[in-house]
Amino acid sequence: MSYIFWSDDYLVGEKELDDQHKSLFLLINDLVKLYESEVAHKYFFNKLSQLIKYAEEHFTCEEKYMEKIQYLEIRNHQRKHELLVMRIFDLNKKTVKTNYETLGLVKFLKDWLCVHIKQEDMLYRNFNNRKTPKKSRENKV
Repeated sequence: MSYIFWSDDYLVGEKELDDQHKSLFLLINDLVKLYESEVAHKYFFNKLSQLIKYAEEHFTCEEKYMEKIQYLEIRNHQRKHELLVMRIFDLNKKTVKTNYETLGLVKFLKDWLCVHIKQEDMLYRNFNNRKTPKKSRENKV
């Protein structure tokens, strides 16, 4: 299974959020590494729990940022976060109870993260870029 790699294409323009996204990439790559090494499931699920906790913290931070910039689609974005957490918990439960292959769970997380940032998170980035004149964005840096 391949790793996912960070590129500047994923930058949303808010350092704290970009750093958190990078950390999510690392956590998912840790899951890939654990999956490939075929270590005891205990380690895999410990890392998955760590990822879920971190993602929830990130979502809270991201949603506060969206409130700050008065992002008009914040409720829709929050709902997508809620659905993701529910989906991960469902997949996690299925994996633990039925020995469902962890590969499907890891693939889902990889695909979700990359697509979510490039499609959903870019919407609030673009919203903020349109809302904030270029000169005041440059003064922030």
